[in-house]
Formats: sequence, structure tokens, C-alpha cells
Amino acid sequence: MASLWDIGKSTEEKLADELKDNGQFQEMVEQHRDKFEPRFEDNMSEEVPTHPYKIYRNIVESNELSDEEKVALEQMKDEFAEKWQTLKNTHSN
Repeated sequence: MASLWDIGKSTEEKLADELKDNGQFQEMVEQHRDKFEPRFEDNMSEEVPTHPYKIYRNIVESNELSDEEKVALEQMKDEFAEKWQTLKNTHSN
């Protein structure tokens, strides 16, 4: 039976929760890393990188992705957002 917390969750969010509960989340992200990570890395090597969310949106809008791929992509976006913020803070100081 679905929990009340699941009401309104997207299929990607439900899949992410299930994978995290089963301890398979990071393994699934690693399976898809080679598809998406190079785009984030290329952006980070630019003189003025854009926020990783923009890279994420471009990938989502230009590809038909499975729920699993969307979950992995979201995780990578979050990872690179942290790196981007660190880089931004370094250059701001």
C-alpha cells in the first residue's frame, strides 16, 4: 500500500526512493554516468561555467530518457551543482 508521502510524487521520485531503500541507488547512477557526466565536466572546464541545472534541462529536453536515466541524471546534476557552487565561491573571494 502506498504511503501518504507518495501522493504527488513523480515516477522518478518513487523509483529513486525504491532504489535508495534497496541500496541500489548509487550502483544505478554509476551505470548511467558515462552517458551524462562528460557534458557536466565539459561545462565545468569552461571559463565561466553555467549552473549544472541548465545542462540537466538541456539533456532532458533533447532526449527521451527512461525514468532510471532521469534519476541518475538528477543525481549527477546535484553532484555538479555542489562543485559549481564551490568554484563560484572560490572565484568570488
